Amino acid sequence: MASSDDAPAGSPSAPPLALSPGDHVSKVCFSPSTPDGVRRAPAAAASAAADADDSSKHWNAVAGCYDALSASAFFAQTALDHLSGDVEKIVATCRRLPMMVDVAAGTGGCTIQAATRFPQAKILATDVSDSMLGVLRRKIDENGVSNVDVKIMDGQDLPEIEDNTVDVLTCVFGIMYFADRSRGWRAIHRVLKPGGRAAVVTWKSPGRHVLLDEALAKLEGEKKEMEREKGRQEEQEEEEEEEEEEEEVVENDDRGGGECPGPGQSEGGGRVGQRGGGGGCDSEEEKRLAIEVAEGRGKKQLVLTKRENTAIGTLRSLKMALPSPSAIASDLGSSGCRFSAVEYFPTSHVWEGIAEEEVGRTVEIWGRTADFDQTVRRRDRQLVLTKLEEVMRSRVNHKGRVAVPCQAIITILTK
Repeated sequence: MASSDDAPAGSPSAPPLALSPGDHVSKVCFSPSTPDGVRRAPAAAASAAADADDSSKHWNAVAGCYDALSASAFFAQTALDHLSGDVEKIVATCRRLPMMVDVAAGTGGCTIQAATRFPQAKILATDVSDSMLGVLRRKIDENGVSNVDVKIMDGQDLPEIEDNTVDVLTCVFGIMYFADRSRGWRAIHRVLKPGGRAAVVTWKSPGRHVLLDEALAKLEGEKKEMEREKGRQEEQEEEEEEEEEEEEVVENDDRGGGECPGPGQSEGGGRVGQRGGGGGCDSEEEKRLAIEVAEGRGKKQLVLTKRENTAIGTLRSLKMALPSPSAIASDLGSSGCRFSAVEYFPTSHVWEGIAEEEVGRTVEIWGRTADFDQTVRRRDRQLVLTKLEEVMRSRVNHKGRVAVPCQAIITILTK
């Protein structure tokens, strides 16, 4: 027999559908104990808890600067587009409120959009990081949102959510960071109602790496051209030296006064090749200017703490192992999950989250992350940063924003 909760809105027993600003959802679908489907032996449970604790430490460390580097808003909006029909259908045909869960909600990029878009849905935002959820709680207060509850919970298990209780679920750029993705897929399958749907978003090509790759390629190209030009100049200067030595005898004048020797001259006045010039004034001047520019910029930029730097480096170094529909399908297969339908929607977007006046600050943030040094390896990091800034400024569009190409895959799962 069908539950009275699912009675059509037009039936005699169905009261009007409403959610007042004072209603809360803190007790919705929470289980007082771990569901049978995710119970584990003590050793396995301890290992899972350790994984969650280690992950939360990293995310806690980057909570304060996460939004400055996040390009997820558009993809969250697109994921919600795929689920809007489900929410609207429940609102139109049933007296109960739709139940939605945002897994790995972080600072709430998807949660706040969902709360605004679906004011008659009950939304639960979960994450392992209390600091990330702290940012979300502030956004909830600032936006006057009343239909969202926030709870610390491991997305790999969702242990406090009962089986078959969730209508729609979102996980935007979360599951790819799970230590055990199979557990995450199974948790999504377990909590969804039959016919319930989930939108899971994973990166195909994060935008920041597109910019850095372009900067490194330009730097390597310029370096090779400079080496070729230097070789040509050295050959020409050696030929000039030989000709001048045959034609005249050069007097060595003691210039004094600290004057900079002229082009091609030693401090004593004699002509020398570039290789014997010890770097020359032009080179020293360039270094001095570079230092002044760097120091001037540094006074205005955000400097990450050592803790933030280490945490971002650890998170960014995790392999983005779901870059294609075939990789996601393989991942789902290994998890043992059997959804009635799986659809893939590769999605491209030009992210414009960085204003022109914020370019220097953003470059400084990226340059102080641990994985930046791993990426640039033995290259001159200041030159790479300079080139990265040039690339970003070259991408500033007519809106005064840096246009960054991003690609993601939105996977729609139906139970």
